[in-house]
Amino acid sequence: YDYNIKENEHNKLPGPALEYHLLDNGFWIAEMQNKTYKLIDSAGNIVYENPKWSSKEYYDLLRFPSYGSKNHGDFYHGLKKIYTSEANLFVNEKGQEQRFEEVDQVDAFYEGYALAAKKGEEAYKYGMIDLKGNVIVPFEFDAVNAMGAESEFLQFKKGKLSGLVNRH
Repeated sequence: YDYNIKENEHNKLPGPALEYHLLDNGFWIAEMQNKTYKLIDSAGNIVYENPKWSSKEYYDLLRFPSYGSKNHGDFYHGLKKIYTSEANLFVNEKGQEQRFEEVDQVDAFYEGYALAAKKGEEAYKYGMIDLKGNVIVPFEFDAVNAMGAESEFLQFKKGKLSGLVNRH
């Protein structure tokens, strides 16, 4: 059950679930018995479910540098990253899926920007997009590395050249 202290009422959460995780804006993520997830609102209604959204790791996804404590899986400007075998999937607070056109992989957003990748002829090329999908850093880089766990800078590499990009 979810107890609403303002309304002094209990809301039954759908089950059976192994565990519920409260998101900062009043949604719950339910980890179900079969290790899949569901997004549930505070009234106990299922807002979003996807049979491929699970707690299993997907090793085919590109892993982007850590954002430290800034990126913890909640909604960011109305979008929540859904980690599945599909690497360009978000859901909004209405439960509607959103993808970014012409991009293969998009990481969770940080300060309005996300690292993204497009499949090139031989390998992925990295760049950055904003919340509307506009290209901020062009997709021409071979690799991206964090400059320390809490650094505000990312190192973009292209061939033998490298440069720093502020995460903002």
